[in-house]
Amino acid sequence: MNRIAISSIGLLTILANAMGHVSATQNGTDETPKSTNIEINQSSNWVQRDFWMTLSGKVPDDNWTFENDEIRLVSPSGGQGSLLSPPLPALFELSFEWNIPAKTNSGLKYRARRFGQQWLGLEYQILDEPTRIEQSSKGGTASIYDLFAPSKERVLKPTGEWNSGKIVSTRDRLEHYLNGKLVTSVSTAGPEWERALALSKFYGWSGFGQAMEGDRILLTDHGGKASFRNFRFQKLGPPSKKDGPVETKGTEPQLGNSVRNGWADQTSIVLWSRTTSRSERIIDGPLFQKLSNEQ
Repeated sequence: MNRIAISSIGLLTILANAMGHVSATQNGTDETPKSTNIEINQSSNWVQRDFWMTLSGKVPDDNWTFENDEIRLVSPSGGQGSLLSPPLPALFELSFEWNIPAKTNSGLKYRARRFGQQWLGLEYQILDEPTRIEQSSKGGTASIYDLFAPSKERVLKPTGEWNSGKIVSTRDRLEHYLNGKLVTSVSTAGPEWERALALSKFYGWSGFGQAMEGDRILLTDHGGKASFRNFRFQKLGPPSKKDGPVETKGTEPQLGNSVRNGWADQTSIVLWSRTTSRSERIIDGPLFQKLSNEQ
């Protein structure tokens, strides 16, 4: 095995960097054509056709229109028509507005790069759903898709109206804003992040979700029409010492009544630890039972 990365996720400690996931593309090396010379901080450039390229590196075709300072997906193709920005700085703040019709699933991905034969990235989910929700979902609007749900107190405008979003991507933290309010935030280091990855469809892709120079923004074609406008991009510098450490309150390991067990093969190792900070992670808890059954 080339290397082993160790991370604790409550009861579950996963040591995984499979030999099958350490190739250039699976580690997220960008194999797309060279970037353009377009100024990424100039908001007007983001609504120009030559700012974007297709997943195959071509100029966008007529399924997207670029007029009246808007980008519109007018002829969805069910996943084949997504757009890529030029390579971007790893740390940034991006705000934008979107408008979708009924029954639409869309999204804006960031920290996007090639993994094998596919483009993967963190996604600011955009979805037609009730403006007020009783329970938040990892697939709901403004979620970090399939990883972290937004606050159920978020305020979403109805389909047909413009909503605003903002993504703050720093070295160790992600923030999603919806209509001016912070609704989703997480540290990208530590047990909470590792647990979410282990339970998501992105598990096993080395470096997924971590900041890397040259990552891109991806406007998704999920089969529904969508419009975007008012992009504002700002490069951020590295965190300063005065910012202090990442907040970890509530994630400190505690002794739990779990058991030690594990398995190993040529690609990965799984160990169960005795530490937990949440009651549902103890041996009788639902999370432990779910993970145990899956492993």
